[in-house]
Amino acid sequence: KQFRPADLGRDLSRRPIDEGRAILDVIDDRRGAAMLRAAHPVVAAQLLGGLEAPRTCHLLQFIPTDHEVAILGELPPGRRAEIERAYTPDEKATIDRLLAYPESAVGRIMSPKIWRCDRGASVGDAMDILRDRADDIEVAVNCYITDGATLVGVAPLRELATPERTTPLARIMTPH
Repeated sequence: KQFRPADLGRDLSRRPIDEGRAILDVIDDRRGAAMLRAAHPVVAAQLLGGLEAPRTCHLLQFIPTDHEVAILGELPPGRRAEIERAYTPDEKATIDRLLAYPESAVGRIMSPKIWRCDRGASVGDAMDILRDRADDIEVAVNCYITDGATLVGVAPLRELATPERTTPLARIMTPH
């Protein structure tokens, strides 16, 4: 507890894997996930290789999707399949979609867990969506405004936090 998880994670590449696993065995999942996030994906994958699939999934839930995909991409296919069986169908579909991109593709590091609202919504509606789906939204710097499945604009959180709740998103968004 005297070390920050991020410092431990950066240090893992200089330690034997057995030491890293010993640390992971005694650390709580939230701190363990922070440690894995700071570690190189190859090292994180080696550490997760010996854990049970449910704990591995729980650890990975605390890690942003792009880091999760990088770690899973370093696992042997059989081990990755074992871990993916512990995912919900939606989580597995998201991971499969991102892993289908080549390793160097931008699509592989993009988070699908974004904050989006319909063009006809109000500022209050957008803020309610953010509150209600906080666990499902990884990055809430911008709210992406859509018309059906088409992106029509963007509004930064700063612009959504100050106007009246009834202000239409279409009025404050930056189009195109």
